[in-house]
Amino acid sequence: MWILSYLPSRYTSLTGSNDGTTSSTSSYNVTFKLTGQIILLQIFYYFTAIVSFYITSMLLGWNFELSWIWSWRIITLENSLGLTLMFLWLLNALFSVILITFIIGRSKLVWDFALTIHFINLVIVWFTSGFPKNIYWWLLQCVSLILMMILGIYTTRWIELRDTFFDQPHDIELGNINK
Repeated sequence: MWILSYLPSRYTSLTGSNDGTTSSTSSYNVTFKLTGQIILLQIFYYFTAIVSFYITSMLLGWNFELSWIWSWRIITLENSLGLTLMFLWLLNALFSVILITFIIGRSKLVWDFALTIHFINLVIVWFTSGFPKNIYWWLLQCVSLILMMILGIYTTRWIELRDTFFDQPHDIELGNINK
């Protein structure tokens, strides 16, 4: 795929040095970078949710409400709005996998970032509409988290291993090496 050619071909250590030494400056830079990535992912997580919720509500003739994003009360199987929002949250998890793949790019960090996104979402929902008491909301968050982790690990590992196994295919039978 042409878009994958723009990804970095090699990965450096998180400390910024490849000789195993660390310094306070490099650990500060790592902390700053990780915090920035968390904030960026959280912003994109809510931005893609708002856009997909808005477009769907306009297509279905509903009045869009921003409270749909931060409320656990409307996630239910009893009406079409609840079912639609559940589907859209899962779709948002797929968008988040793409963002995690391109922003984070490391399979070792996918668990951390997926859990952080959902934990921050829990805190915001708890702050805005009270502690979630709806089992469907909790199940939706668990499925979304599992989806983000499995697909995120798969896509980031594929990109990490692309350099090793896919960039220089060898044809053993013909003795050709494509460079």
